[in-house]
Amino acid sequence: MTFPIEALERMLGQPTEFQLTRLLRCDASELTTARAWGWSWGQADHYATRAGFHPGEVWPDLWWSAALADRAGVEWADGVA
Repeated sequence: MTFPIEALERMLGQPTEFQLTRLLRCDASELTTARAWGWSWGQADHYATRAGFHPGEVWPDLWWSAALADRAGVEWADGVA
């Protein structure tokens, strides 16, 4: 399961790439990769927190489903348990 960066960008009011790299303390190549492939559960947690959000606020359905599946030891593939 991956978490789309676009959801965080919307929560932040569509910042420029420069603003986003400064806020998240990452480089532009990381953003390019995230736009192409999305973020892992750990990356989503890391970057949402850096932006001042709980990841469940940014990706409510995906986050809580993944968190519950992880707690139950269920493996996720493409959003399906």
